[in-house]
Amino acid sequence: MTTSKRIPLKYFKSIYVPEELYEVFSAFETMLQSEHGVDGRHILEPSESITSDTDLQQQIARTTPANISESDQSMALPAVVAGNFLTDEQLRATAVPVSVASVPSHAVTNAGTFATQVDGTALTALQKIDDIVDGVGANISKIAGVVPLMHSDGELRVISQDYLQALAEGDIANHTRWDKMGYNDGLATSEETMWTYSSQYVFPTAGSQVRIVSSDNTQDKAGGTGALTVRVGYLKSDFTEGSVTLTLNGTANVDSGVSHADIFRVNSFRVMTTGTNNAPVGNLTLTQVTGGLVVAYIRLGKTRARSAIYTVPLGKTLYITSIAFSAAGTKYVIFTNHANYDSVTSALLPRGLFYPFSEVVLLNSAYTKSLLVPTRLPATTDLKVSVIAEAAGSVATCHLRGWLE
Repeated sequence: MTTSKRIPLKYFKSIYVPEELYEVFSAFETMLQSEHGVDGRHILEPSESITSDTDLQQQIARTTPANISESDQSMALPAVVAGNFLTDEQLRATAVPVSVASVPSHAVTNAGTFATQVDGTALTALQKIDDIVDGVGANISKIAGVVPLMHSDGELRVISQDYLQALAEGDIANHTRWDKMGYNDGLATSEETMWTYSSQYVFPTAGSQVRIVSSDNTQDKAGGTGALTVRVGYLKSDFTEGSVTLTLNGTANVDSGVSHADIFRVNSFRVMTTGTNNAPVGNLTLTQVTGGLVVAYIRLGKTRARSAIYTVPLGKTLYITSIAFSAAGTKYVIFTNHANYDSVTSALLPRGLFYPFSEVVLLNSAYTKSLLVPTRLPATTDLKVSVIAEAAGSVATCHLRGWLE
């Protein structure tokens, strides 16, 4: 019986041919490589049914790379077929026993690099990594370069909601939501700031005590129906945060006192307690004791200062994520967001020198925008929204939102 030999070829899939054709088929393989530079595997599928010379010729033509000529393809036909097709029995490989003694030996030496057991400092470092995985002994909030999504209670959380929603719900440690609203109903053709005092806001040049006074002398005081106490959130001269609660006494001056004598920036001004009116009956004005500069203002009937003015506290960074403006009237209004910060050089500017970072022109309309890339303002940056109108008679509002971290 003619035995078959399994031939693994570079350009043909392994197939079975009679042993006497091995040399011929290998020579054809060598010719393909040397004369045609075939690069890649040339597959001749043995599973297809081949019952004639024509079948084999068609299969070779179909699976041969394009740079193999028909004459080179045809020369393999008589060598492979040799007038006698392979039978199923011939396609069964004959097992060839291999003796272990014929396997070449390889000397074993101590050359090369080997794994060694670590101890000491290296082992301690690995243990710390393992502790983090196990959740034992690791302060996750202090891993360098990582901002963990940690709840305010100190527990690590996995959140699936929107990032800003998670921030608003207090699910991200060391992040607090931030917003500023401004209002001005006394617009003119000269630039003003978006606050209810309807003028150009002037940032203080030094810290001082502050003084609260109401334009009403009967209700904005103890026993009255109006505002009773207000809270002032401020920054000191070193830009660290502080706050003070003041009790109103009508038109009489109430000062913050010596324990709050370094109020350099006022970031918030809100009514905390009231009588039955639930709002001030008069206008509330907050001024510096030294110099009398007006630093915050609450219009009667309102409960917070609507002032688009802010200074980023020391150790914090402000990210503004959305802006909104509206103008009511028959004249166009220009809104400009300003900061004493240069985003090109990432440098703070001198106090009083402001660069615009967004601007909108409206005519009896509104504009809102979520910022794909938040506006980033570093610690101690002064921020204000300015407004100017084509003519008097328009009313303007604005609202900025974002977060502090």
